[in-house]
Amino acid sequence: MVQRAVKDGQGVALGVFPLMGGDVAKGQLTKPFTIDLAPSRAFYLLTPIGGRQRKEVRIVFECIKEQAL
Repeated sequence: MVQRAVKDGQGVALGVFPLMGGDVAKGQLTKPFTIDLAPSRAFYLLTPIGGRQRKEVRIVFECIKEQAL
């Protein structure tokens, strides 16, 4: 949601690479600093009960999982 808001010109946000790298490469977002934020903690994907059965949730989960490896 935050990433979409930034793309829509509603402000700025801190992002974690490589999760934001694709949008920067496409020119949809700008990286104003040369540093990369590397997470030192885990990511948690929160869904409603039963959300893991939804196709779109599984797609997001797999994307995050691939980026984290």
